[in-house]
Amino acid sequence: MAAKIYGIGVSDIQLKIEGAGVGSPFENLATIGEVAEGSAQFTQETPTETKFKGDYGDTTIFTLFQMGDVMFEADIVEVDGAKWAALTGATWTSGTKTISLPTSVPLIYGQLKMTMDNGLESINIVRGQVVANLVGQNVKTEMFKIHIKVTAVPDAAGYVEIKTK
Repeated sequence: MAAKIYGIGVSDIQLKIEGAGVGSPFENLATIGEVAEGSAQFTQETPTETKFKGDYGDTTIFTLFQMGDVMFEADIVEVDGAKWAALTGATWTSGTKTISLPTSVPLIYGQLKMTMDNGLESINIVRGQVVANLVGQNVKTEMFKIHIKVTAVPDAAGYVEIKTK
């Protein structure tokens, strides 16, 4: 009987923005930074279902399913201006340590690798659209964070890989 495999515990989350380094897929990735406890989640939405019925009865004659989006979300609590600028499409000026946010949401694509502690080796988004926003609720008692969301986008390089150990 084959051993059961469970995926539990995350040891690292890495991201490479397209154009940031040369190399094959999943080379030159960088750790996204310290992630707030309990905020990292990797999900696939439930497929949507469309039923088609015929004129001669009430039963379904065909059902069309559309795959749900695959996405990763997390809150990064590490304050790093250059990293924040790369994730949000902002401009980082290191001399003045200033971030200038864009006036519209930029198209940013990248690769994401979530390395697991146990069972699974990693879950990889081969190509994903990256959006991020700053979150600072009750900053007296809560940490200021950047919320990141990576939604898988199918292309010639693939979609999503799940590797077991």
